[in-house]
Amino acid sequence: MRPTLLQLLQLGLLSQCLSQVRSEAECPSNAGRLSLREARSPLTELHGRDEAKAMMREAVTLPLRMADVLDFERIFWRSAERKALLVSGPAGCGKRALAEAAAAEAGAQVLHLAARDAKTSDFCRTALSTSSTSKKPVMVLIEGLEMEPEAASTIGHCLTEVAREHQRIAFVASASSEPSSFLHPIELFPFGWVLQIPAPGQAERKQFLLKLLAQVSRVDAVWGSALRESAVDTLANLTENYTFAEMDFVVRRAFLRSSNEEGGRDPVALHHFEKILAETPAQSLRAYEQGFSGRRPVAFMTDTASVSEDPKKEKKSAPKKKKDGKDPMESIFGWPAHSVCT
Repeated sequence: MRPTLLQLLQLGLLSQCLSQVRSEAECPSNAGRLSLREARSPLTELHGRDEAKAMMREAVTLPLRMADVLDFERIFWRSAERKALLVSGPAGCGKRALAEAAAAEAGAQVLHLAARDAKTSDFCRTALSTSSTSKKPVMVLIEGLEMEPEAASTIGHCLTEVAREHQRIAFVASASSEPSSFLHPIELFPFGWVLQIPAPGQAERKQFLLKLLAQVSRVDAVWGSALRESAVDTLANLTENYTFAEMDFVVRRAFLRSSNEEGGRDPVALHHFEKILAETPAQSLRAYEQGFSGRRPVAFMTDTASVSEDPKKEKKSAPKKKKDGKDPMESIFGWPAHSVCT
Protein backbone atom coordinates (compact mmCIF):
# COMPACT_ATOMS: atom_id res chain seq x y z
CA MET A 1 0.00 0.00 0.00
CA ARG A 2 1.54 3.28 -1.12
CA PRO A 3 1.52 6.21 1.28
CA THR A 4 -0.73 9.11 0.32
CA LEU A 5 0.57 12.59 -0.47
CA LEU A 6 -0.74 13.86 2.88
CA GLN A 7 1.15 11.10 4.72
CA LEU A 8 4.35 11.97 2.85
CA LEU A 9 3.98 15.64 3.77
CA GLN A 10 3.39 14.70 7.40
CA LEU A 11 6.49 12.50 7.40
CA GLY A 12 8.52 15.32 5.85
CA LEU A 13 7.37 17.78 8.49
CA LEU A 14 8.12 15.27 11.24
CA SER A 15 11.62 14.69 9.85
CA GLN A 16 12.19 18.45 9.68
CA CYS A 17 11.04 18.90 13.28
CA LEU A 18 13.30 16.10 14.47
CA SER A 19 16.29 17.62 12.69
CA GLN A 20 15.55 20.99 14.31
CA VAL A 21 15.34 19.40 17.75
CA ARG A 22 18.61 17.57 17.12
CA SER A 23 20.40 20.72 15.98
CA GLU A 24 19.12 22.68 18.99
CA ALA A 25 20.44 19.98 21.31
CA GLU A 26 23.84 19.87 19.63
CA CYS A 27 24.42 23.55 18.85
CA PRO A 28 25.54 25.60 21.86
CA SER A 29 24.33 28.87 20.35
CA ASN A 30 20.74 27.67 20.57
CA ALA A 31 21.02 26.70 24.23
CA GLY A 32 20.27 30.09 25.77
CA ARG A 33 23.73 31.59 25.17
CA LEU A 34 25.43 28.61 26.79
CA SER A 35 28.36 26.95 25.06
CA LEU A 36 29.25 23.34 25.90
CA ARG A 37 32.43 21.82 24.51
CA GLU A 38 35.17 19.37 25.30
CA ALA A 39 38.34 20.77 26.88
CA ARG A 40 41.43 19.64 24.95
CA SER A 41 44.74 21.35 25.76
CA PRO A 42 46.03 20.33 29.23
CA LEU A 43 48.01 22.56 31.59
CA THR A 44 51.27 20.88 30.59
CA GLU A 45 51.00 22.55 27.16
CA LEU A 46 50.96 26.06 28.65
CA HIS A 47 54.29 27.81 29.17
CA GLY A 48 55.04 29.39 32.55
CA ARG A 49 52.31 30.43 35.01
CA ASP A 50 53.40 27.71 37.44
CA GLU A 51 51.67 29.19 40.50
CA ALA A 52 48.45 29.73 38.59
CA LYS A 53 48.53 26.20 37.17
CA ALA A 54 49.08 24.77 40.66
CA MET A 55 45.97 26.52 42.00
CA MET A 56 43.95 25.49 38.94
CA ARG A 57 44.86 21.87 39.57
CA GLU A 58 43.90 22.20 43.23
CA ALA A 59 40.58 23.93 42.56
CA VAL A 60 39.45 22.22 39.35
CA THR A 61 41.44 19.18 38.21
CA LEU A 62 41.94 17.27 41.47
CA PRO A 63 38.40 17.65 42.89
CA LEU A 64 36.87 16.47 39.61
CA ARG A 65 39.21 13.46 39.53
CA MET A 66 38.80 12.53 43.19
CA ALA A 67 35.03 12.71 43.09
CA ASP A 68 35.04 9.71 40.76
CA VAL A 69 37.26 7.57 43.01
CA LEU A 70 36.78 8.79 46.57
CA ASP A 71 33.72 9.89 48.49
CA PHE A 72 35.31 13.31 48.35
CA GLU A 73 32.26 15.61 48.40
CA ARG A 74 30.49 13.64 51.14
CA ILE A 75 33.52 13.97 53.41
CA PHE A 76 34.01 17.70 52.86
CA TRP A 77 30.34 18.65 52.64
CA ARG A 78 30.76 21.60 55.05
CA SER A 79 32.80 23.54 52.51
CA ALA A 80 30.76 22.52 49.45
CA GLU A 81 29.40 26.05 49.07
CA ARG A 82 32.90 27.57 48.98
CA LYS A 83 34.53 25.51 46.23
CA ALA A 84 34.36 27.99 43.35
CA LEU A 85 37.48 29.65 41.95
CA LEU A 86 37.63 33.35 41.14
CA VAL A 87 40.45 34.21 38.74
CA SER A 88 41.19 37.82 37.92
CA GLY A 89 43.74 39.56 35.77
CA PRO A 90 44.09 41.96 32.85
CA ALA A 91 42.04 41.11 29.79
CA GLY A 92 44.00 38.85 27.47
CA CYS A 93 46.40 37.36 30.02
CA GLY A 94 45.20 33.77 29.59
CA LYS A 95 42.50 33.26 32.24
CA ARG A 96 40.24 31.23 29.97
CA ALA A 97 43.12 29.15 28.60
CA LEU A 98 44.23 28.21 32.13
CA ALA A 99 40.72 27.23 33.21
CA GLU A 100 40.05 25.13 30.12
CA ALA A 101 43.45 23.44 30.43
CA ALA A 102 42.65 22.47 34.04
CA ALA A 103 39.33 21.01 32.87
CA ALA A 104 41.11 19.08 30.09
CA GLU A 105 43.38 17.36 32.61
CA ALA A 106 40.28 16.11 34.44
CA GLY A 107 38.61 14.98 31.21
CA ALA A 108 35.82 17.49 31.81
CA GLN A 109 33.46 19.28 29.50
CA VAL A 110 33.34 23.08 29.68
CA LEU A 111 30.05 24.94 30.02
CA HIS A 112 30.85 28.53 29.10
CA LEU A 113 28.69 31.62 29.60
CA ALA A 114 28.95 35.34 30.27
CA ALA A 115 28.18 36.61 33.76
CA ARG A 116 25.36 38.76 32.39
CA ASP A 117 23.60 35.56 31.26
CA ALA A 118 24.01 33.75 34.59
CA LYS A 119 20.77 35.12 36.04
CA THR A 120 18.61 34.60 32.94
CA SER A 121 19.87 31.19 31.78
CA ASP A 122 19.35 28.02 33.78
CA PHE A 123 23.06 27.16 33.55
CA CYS A 124 23.00 25.26 36.84
CA ARG A 125 20.34 22.81 35.66
CA THR A 126 22.19 22.46 32.34
CA ALA A 127 25.43 21.60 34.14
CA LEU A 128 23.70 19.06 36.39
CA SER A 129 21.88 17.32 33.55
CA THR A 130 25.01 17.28 31.38
CA SER A 131 27.10 15.71 34.13
CA SER A 132 24.38 13.17 34.91
CA THR A 133 23.71 12.04 31.34
CA SER A 134 27.27 12.11 30.00
CA LYS A 135 28.83 10.59 33.14
CA LYS A 136 31.63 13.12 32.67
CA PRO A 137 32.71 15.97 34.94
CA VAL A 138 31.73 19.52 33.97
CA MET A 139 33.52 22.80 34.58
CA VAL A 140 31.28 25.87 34.52
CA LEU A 141 33.24 28.91 33.30
CA ILE A 142 31.55 32.27 33.91
CA GLU A 143 33.38 35.23 32.37
CA GLY A 144 33.10 38.98 32.93
CA LEU A 145 32.01 38.92 36.57
CA GLU A 146 32.88 42.62 36.93
CA MET A 147 30.09 43.40 34.44
CA GLU A 148 27.47 41.51 36.50
CA PRO A 149 28.61 41.18 40.14
CA GLU A 150 25.21 39.79 41.18
CA ALA A 151 26.16 36.58 39.36
CA ALA A 152 28.33 35.74 42.40
CA SER A 153 25.22 34.97 44.47
CA THR A 154 23.82 32.90 41.59
CA ILE A 155 27.00 30.82 41.66
CA GLY A 156 26.54 30.34 45.41
CA HIS A 157 22.99 29.02 44.91
CA CYS A 158 24.19 26.63 42.21
CA LEU A 159 26.93 25.29 44.50
CA THR A 160 24.19 24.37 47.00
CA GLU A 161 22.26 22.50 44.30
CA VAL A 162 25.35 20.64 43.10
CA ALA A 163 26.20 19.57 46.66
CA ARG A 164 22.68 18.23 47.07
CA GLU A 165 22.82 16.13 43.89
CA HIS A 166 26.47 14.98 44.28
CA GLN A 167 27.54 15.72 40.70
CA ARG A 168 31.13 16.27 39.52
CA ILE A 169 30.97 19.98 38.70
CA ALA A 170 33.61 22.68 39.24
CA PHE A 171 33.05 26.43 39.01
CA VAL A 172 35.43 29.09 37.72
CA ALA A 173 34.52 32.76 37.44
CA SER A 174 36.83 35.26 35.77
CA ALA A 175 37.11 39.04 35.93
CA SER A 176 39.23 41.67 34.22
CA SER A 177 39.12 44.02 37.22
CA GLU A 178 40.46 43.65 40.75
CA PRO A 179 37.66 41.85 42.69
CA SER A 180 37.58 44.29 45.62
CA SER A 181 36.62 47.08 43.19
CA PHE A 182 33.25 45.50 42.36
CA LEU A 183 32.50 42.76 44.93
CA HIS A 184 31.61 43.21 48.59
CA PRO A 185 33.23 40.82 51.10
CA ILE A 186 30.05 38.78 51.59
CA GLU A 187 29.86 38.21 47.80
CA LEU A 188 33.28 36.56 47.87
CA PHE A 189 31.98 33.73 50.08
CA PRO A 190 31.44 31.18 47.25
CA PHE A 191 35.04 31.65 46.11
CA GLY A 192 37.24 29.58 48.37
CA TRP A 193 40.02 30.02 45.82
CA VAL A 194 40.96 33.51 44.60
CA LEU A 195 43.69 33.68 41.97
CA GLN A 196 45.20 36.86 40.56
CA ILE A 197 47.08 36.52 37.28
CA PRO A 198 49.58 39.31 36.52
CA ALA A 199 50.64 40.49 33.09
CA PRO A 200 53.14 38.05 31.54
CA GLY A 201 56.81 38.38 32.45
CA GLN A 202 59.68 38.82 30.02
CA ALA A 203 60.37 35.10 29.59
CA GLU A 204 56.67 34.38 29.02
CA ARG A 205 56.40 37.20 26.48
CA LYS A 206 59.45 35.93 24.58
CA GLN A 207 58.13 32.37 24.52
CA PHE A 208 54.75 33.59 23.30
CA LEU A 209 56.32 35.68 20.52
CA LEU A 210 58.53 32.80 19.37
CA LYS A 211 55.54 30.47 19.22
CA LEU A 212 53.42 33.04 17.37
CA LEU A 213 56.18 33.79 14.85
CA ALA A 214 56.63 30.06 14.27
CA GLN A 215 52.93 29.80 13.42
CA VAL A 216 53.25 32.70 10.98
CA SER A 217 56.27 31.06 9.32
CA ARG A 218 54.10 28.10 8.32
CA VAL A 219 52.07 30.51 6.19
CA ASP A 220 54.93 32.78 5.09
CA ALA A 221 58.44 31.46 5.72
CA VAL A 222 60.14 34.68 4.56
CA TRP A 223 58.13 37.19 6.62
CA GLY A 224 59.81 36.72 10.01
CA SER A 225 63.14 35.37 8.77
CA ALA A 226 64.91 38.69 9.36
CA LEU A 227 64.04 38.62 13.05
CA ARG A 228 66.87 37.00 14.98
CA GLU A 229 66.47 35.78 18.55
CA SER A 230 68.13 38.94 19.86
CA ALA A 231 65.46 40.99 18.08
CA VAL A 232 62.75 38.86 19.68
CA ASP A 233 64.44 39.47 23.04
CA THR A 234 64.25 43.20 22.43
CA LEU A 235 60.64 42.94 21.33
CA ALA A 236 59.80 41.02 24.51
CA ASN A 237 61.36 43.85 26.53
CA LEU A 238 59.47 46.50 24.57
CA THR A 239 56.15 44.78 25.27
CA GLU A 240 56.42 45.05 29.06
CA ASN A 241 52.92 45.35 30.61
CA TYR A 242 51.35 43.96 27.41
CA THR A 243 49.06 40.95 27.71
CA PHE A 244 49.14 37.98 25.33
CA ALA A 245 46.13 39.33 23.43
CA GLU A 246 47.74 42.76 23.07
CA MET A 247 50.99 41.26 21.77
CA ASP A 248 48.99 39.12 19.34
CA PHE A 249 47.36 42.29 18.03
CA VAL A 250 50.74 43.99 17.56
CA VAL A 251 52.03 41.06 15.48
CA ARG A 252 48.74 41.01 13.56
CA ARG A 253 49.19 44.69 12.64
CA ALA A 254 52.80 44.10 11.56
CA PHE A 255 51.71 41.18 9.37
CA LEU A 256 48.92 43.18 7.71
CA ARG A 257 51.03 46.32 7.30
CA SER A 258 53.78 44.40 5.49
CA SER A 259 51.45 43.42 2.65
CA ASN A 260 52.51 44.83 -0.71
CA GLU A 261 50.67 45.58 -3.96
CA GLU A 262 51.85 42.34 -5.57
CA GLY A 263 49.86 40.33 -3.01
CA GLY A 264 52.90 39.22 -1.03
CA ARG A 265 54.49 40.52 2.14
CA ASP A 266 57.76 42.29 2.78
CA PRO A 267 60.03 40.86 5.50
CA VAL A 268 59.38 42.42 8.91
CA ALA A 269 62.06 44.10 11.02
CA LEU A 270 62.26 45.31 14.60
CA HIS A 271 61.70 48.97 13.67
CA HIS A 272 58.32 48.03 12.18
CA PHE A 273 57.24 46.68 15.57
CA GLU A 274 58.61 49.74 17.36
CA LYS A 275 56.43 52.03 15.25
CA ILE A 276 53.32 49.90 15.88
CA LEU A 277 54.00 49.76 19.62
CA ALA A 278 54.15 53.56 19.70
CA GLU A 279 50.67 53.60 18.14
CA THR A 280 49.30 50.73 20.24
CA PRO A 281 50.03 51.23 23.95
CA ALA A 282 49.19 48.59 26.56
CA GLN A 283 45.74 49.17 28.05
CA SER A 284 44.54 46.01 29.80
CA LEU A 285 46.85 46.21 32.82
CA ARG A 286 45.97 49.84 33.47
CA ALA A 287 42.25 49.08 33.16
CA TYR A 288 42.63 46.20 35.63
CA GLU A 289 44.46 48.37 38.16
CA GLN A 290 41.90 51.17 37.88
CA GLY A 291 39.14 48.72 38.74
CA PHE A 292 35.46 48.75 37.92
CA SER A 293 33.53 51.37 39.89
CA GLY A 294 30.17 51.50 38.15
CA ARG A 295 28.10 49.12 40.27
CA ARG A 296 24.92 49.50 42.36
CA PRO A 297 25.96 51.79 45.21
CA VAL A 298 22.47 52.65 46.51
CA ALA A 299 21.61 49.69 48.72
CA PHE A 300 25.02 49.54 50.35
CA MET A 301 25.26 53.32 50.87
CA THR A 302 21.90 53.23 52.60
CA ASP A 303 23.02 50.40 54.89
CA THR A 304 26.21 52.29 55.83
CA ALA A 305 24.30 55.45 56.67
CA SER A 306 21.84 53.59 58.89
CA VAL A 307 24.68 52.07 60.93
CA SER A 308 26.88 55.15 61.27
CA GLU A 309 24.22 57.72 62.16
CA ASP A 310 22.09 58.06 65.28
CA PRO A 311 18.75 56.31 64.58
CA LYS A 312 16.83 58.91 66.64
CA LYS A 313 18.20 61.78 64.56
CA GLU A 314 17.52 59.81 61.44
CA LYS A 315 13.84 59.53 62.25
CA LYS A 316 13.55 63.31 62.74
CA SER A 317 15.54 64.30 59.69
CA ALA A 318 14.38 61.61 57.30
CA PRO A 319 12.55 63.23 54.38
CA LYS A 320 9.06 62.09 53.57
CA LYS A 321 8.64 60.15 50.38
CA LYS A 322 6.54 61.60 47.62
CA LYS A 323 3.17 60.13 46.82
CA ASP A 324 4.43 58.69 43.57
CA GLY A 325 6.95 56.56 45.52
CA LYS A 326 10.10 57.97 43.86
CA ASP A 327 13.34 58.15 45.78
CA PRO A 328 14.18 61.85 46.50
CA MET A 329 17.90 61.03 46.06
CA GLU A 330 17.20 60.13 42.46
CA SER A 331 17.05 63.77 41.35
CA ILE A 332 20.43 64.48 43.01
CA PHE A 333 22.57 61.57 41.86
CA GLY A 334 20.76 60.73 38.63
CA TRP A 335 20.32 56.96 39.09
CA PRO A 336 17.28 55.00 40.30
CA ALA A 337 17.54 52.76 43.35
CA HIS A 338 16.99 49.62 41.29
CA SER A 339 19.71 50.29 38.71
CA VAL A 340 22.58 47.85 38.31
CA CYS A 341 25.64 47.80 36.13
CA THR A 342 25.15 45.67 33.03
